[in-house]
Amino acid sequence: MASGQLIAVIPFVVLLLAIHQTKAHEPVPQPPKVVEKAVDVVVEGTVYCQSCKHYGTWTVEGAKPIQAATISVICKDHRNRVSYYKACETDKNGYFYAELKGFKMGHSFLDHPLHSCKVKLVSSPLQMCNHLTNVNYGLYGSTSL
Repeated sequence: MASGQLIAVIPFVVLLLAIHQTKAHEPVPQPPKVVEKAVDVVVEGTVYCQSCKHYGTWTVEGAKPIQAATISVICKDHRNRVSYYKACETDKNGYFYAELKGFKMGHSFLDHPLHSCKVKLVSSPLQMCNHLTNVNYGLYGSTSL
C-alpha cells in the first residue's frame, strides 16, 4: 500500500520540475525602443508692417508686407530644450516658406510640431517698422498652426 502512494506522488513532482524548467528558459522581454520619427514639416506665413493708426490692436488693415525680414522657427522638446532652429527671409511680398528638414518628433505628445514650434520675427529691414507688436502673438512667438 505504501508503494501505491509513492507512485502517485512521483508524477506530480516530475510535473512541477517540468513547469519550472520551461519558465526559466523563456526569453526576457526587451523594453520597446524609442524611435524618433522624421516628418515633413513646413511653416509658412507673411510678415507685415502694421499701420501706426492701428498700433496696439490685432488688425492688419492697411498693413504692408515686409520684404527681406528675417524670421526664426524654434522648436522645443517636452523638457523645454531647443530641439530645432531655422531662420529664413521673406520674399518681396513678405511671404516666407520654411521647410524644416531634419525635424524629428520625439516620443512625447508635446514634441509634435504643432505644439513645440513657434515663429518669431528676428529683424526687419525697415527703420520705420522696427517695433514688435503682439498681433498673432508676435512678441512671444506665434504657434505654427
